[in-house]
Amino acid sequence: EPGRVGAGHDRSGVARTRCKRIAGARRVQPCTGIAPVHARAAYPAHVSHIAFVFPGQGSQTVGMGETLSGSSPAAAAVFAAADAALGESISSIAWSGPAERLDLTENAQPALVATSIAILEAAREATAASGVTFPTPVFAAGHSMGQYTAMVAAGALDLGDAVRLV
Repeated sequence: EPGRVGAGHDRSGVARTRCKRIAGARRVQPCTGIAPVHARAAYPAHVSHIAFVFPGQGSQTVGMGETLSGSSPAAAAVFAAADAALGESISSIAWSGPAERLDLTENAQPALVATSIAILEAAREATAASGVTFPTPVFAAGHSMGQYTAMVAAGALDLGDAVRLV
């Protein structure tokens, strides 16, 4: 069965089959190769359209972004900028909780914006360090308050303004 992962099928074959189906539906050239993005996924080599989609409130969890901040200077800088913009340590609330405090709207929303942008900046940092060009999205979107994160990612809104607005 085309597109099925199982005996005799690898992920590249699945991606290639899906690409051909999409290409046929759009009447464009089918993909000619697969370019691995990371060890567990592969995308057609000619993919030029990508979107970033960010989560809304309810996605927060105590500890989010802490490990990343410790390993990525870019992520740490995002959290520091968010803390400075708010005049309080939203990072410590995100990292240490308690959950009841993080779940408050006035904490959850800026913590999610900061964490999502920290992840984005850490990904940019990691791809640059490995000599890979980070993809430029065709659009950015967000679920509910995630729209503020999308505006930051698109360069339409400053991180400091976003964490203060939400």
